[in-house]
Amino acid sequence: MTRRLVIGCALWLAAALVGCDFGSSDGGSADGPRVVSLSPALTKMVVDLGKGEAIVGVGENDAAAPDGAAVVGTYLDPNLEKLLELQPTLILTMSDKDGVPKRLAEFASQHGIQLVAYPVPKTVTAVASILYNPGELIIAPSPKADDATDDGDSDSPSDKPAPSAGPTQQQTLGFLLDAQARAGELYFDLLASLAAVREVTSEHTYTIEGANLQKRTELITAIDAIADEAERKARRAALPRVPPRYPPVLLVIGTQPLRVVGPGQVHDNLLNYIGASNAASVMKDGAPTIDKETLLKLAPSVILIIEPNGKPLGSIGDDPRLASFRGLSGVDAKTGQPLVPAVANKRIALIDDPMALLPSTSLGDLAMKMAKAVHPEVADKIDAAVKKAREASSGGRAMTIEEVDQFLRDTARPSNDPDTVNNITPDNPDDND
Repeated sequence: MTRRLVIGCALWLAAALVGCDFGSSDGGSADGPRVVSLSPALTKMVVDLGKGEAIVGVGENDAAAPDGAAVVGTYLDPNLEKLLELQPTLILTMSDKDGVPKRLAEFASQHGIQLVAYPVPKTVTAVASILYNPGELIIAPSPKADDATDDGDSDSPSDKPAPSAGPTQQQTLGFLLDAQARAGELYFDLLASLAAVREVTSEHTYTIEGANLQKRTELITAIDAIADEAERKARRAALPRVPPRYPPVLLVIGTQPLRVVGPGQVHDNLLNYIGASNAASVMKDGAPTIDKETLLKLAPSVILIIEPNGKPLGSIGDDPRLASFRGLSGVDAKTGQPLVPAVANKRIALIDDPMALLPSTSLGDLAMKMAKAVHPEVADKIDAAVKKAREASSGGRAMTIEEVDQFLRDTARPSNDPDTVNNITPDNPDDND
């Protein structure tokens, strides 16, 4: 995978939710906004809001860009001359903890262009709130033109602008683009789809857990009946470990070297909705590079390789993307357990959705694909449940406000909760950065 894909996975900062009243108008005026989007995730949202025609410019490598949109460089290095030529009225982007780059903020301020930078979301609900229920935003232009100084470091980030006084409906994409009704539909459709996936996969994992625990209990009873103490202890030591409530899944976002999704990212949070845990939740970095030793300790049950538009996987021996997993299909000589269960059981799957790395409106479809890869036994049930949820949302709200509130409470548990993950911790996780 290219470096671009890894950068594209720098997703995610949490946003709080507020009221859910729909607006009444979707139509823009004849001289509506001229939008430049420097975030592929926001581009996808604007297009799904039915406002793709308002986009006049996008950043480089934007897979969601509508036809005809001009390329204006990158978020960190925009082509200001091209930006000025496009005469945008609104620039959209996502901002990390360093805030809006000073050069971009000054440009917007000097030319009277509204610049809205949403904090990079870390949860699915934070993504949804950009559309309809807003969270903490960073609103620019900042600093003011009068305060701008040429200190020879115009490309460095500006001082982080102060957050808005509080989450307001006026700061959402739905409001900014006069598409509040459609934004509300997308918001509830996303949550309803995730709720449907979660219901099916949760029921399935409970069933699997019950079967495994029953089998384990039977084995322990038989072992305890063995008269020879040494043999009894040996048999006990060789027992399979009790599986976690949710299977540990390793999300791979780069294969050469092996880079995975760590804790505190949107895709890490998404695993909560598909009946899975993050095998890399014990890592400290959000997108760590890991070696074979760490892979052995993480011992994922399933490996999902996220590569937008990726070609179908070949064999481990022939496909260079699978090189990190070679030689790991055997069993541990001491325990008799698979070295890496996902490799031993051939549970490596490709997620090739073009929008798979974006924290955007595409997360509902992505959750379906991931869930079916992790729980293929209930793939048909997942499809049926999501279809039913979406059919309900097409006639109005898919969930009531009370249902949304309960749903958010149910899914708020961090993915590294001891009850939901594999408790195998690398000795020195920081050594793999």
